[in-house]
Amino acid sequence: MDSINQFVQSPLFSKIATPVCALIMILLFWWRAGSIHSVFDRIWRLTAGKTDAEDPTLKAFFQRNRELEKFRFVYRLNAQSIDQIKRLDRWLQENSVDISRLQSIRRWVDLGKDDLLSKPPTGYIWAKGITFLSAMLLFWGISILNPSHNAYLQMRESGIWFRTDFREFQAPLGAWKFSAEDCKDSQDDILMKTEFNKHEVSVICDGIADGSLKKFVTESLKTQTWLAAIFAAILMLTGISNVLALKSAADARELIVRLNKKAQALNMVRNDEQADAGTDAHGSVALESTTA
Repeated sequence: MDSINQFVQSPLFSKIATPVCALIMILLFWWRAGSIHSVFDRIWRLTAGKTDAEDPTLKAFFQRNRELEKFRFVYRLNAQSIDQIKRLDRWLQENSVDISRLQSIRRWVDLGKDDLLSKPPTGYIWAKGITFLSAMLLFWGISILNPSHNAYLQMRESGIWFRTDFREFQAPLGAWKFSAEDCKDSQDDILMKTEFNKHEVSVICDGIADGSLKKFVTESLKTQTWLAAIFAAILMLTGISNVLALKSAADARELIVRLNKKAQALNMVRNDEQADAGTDAHGSVALESTTA
């Protein structure tokens, strides 16, 4: 049997797939490189041909900017000049720091400052920690409420919330509940339990009888399940991003402490060498005076 894919296709997808992919690639390049000069340069070459600038200054300018874009795209460090990149290279070699480690803490790296690294403030760390805990608590709350089994609804008139799987109706935290069978026995008992008004109880019981409430609950459950899944995914991504931010801040602080210790050790060595040099010079003068 021939596959339907051999004869049928989606014309909408086939037409928009290429421009959508191209747009995503351009946005990715822009996000990483910080500019899209190279993209415009490519468009220029496609339309006007491979014509390079004749003026040496312009030629060097274009080349320099292409190299800067390539550096930012590859390493995600916001270099604004070739001199900054050269200075960074010297700094990496002098301090024995790998470029990948610097990339992981790039939020705290400023190539335009004398001190390349900035110490993450305590307030930032607390804010990220609180945001992470809040996101995880909300994520846990969604999993506890579990909207895949119950639809959460609210009465328009009384404003009372309740959840139901159509067989049982109960308060969100279980303070009260009643079943569909209770509508046949006594609606007054439901009225006393739930604090619904008389009209709302009548609407629920009538909806159970004619099946309209079941249809409404089913549609609401589908919508709420999708919304809960999307919200849970956002919370999970928020939690992960905050964990990564905390790790980056911790790594930056650890590197700053290590570099400070190294600088202090070098200063101590230099001071000792200067002291030894001063002692040797004083001894030489004293010896010359004695000889004289």
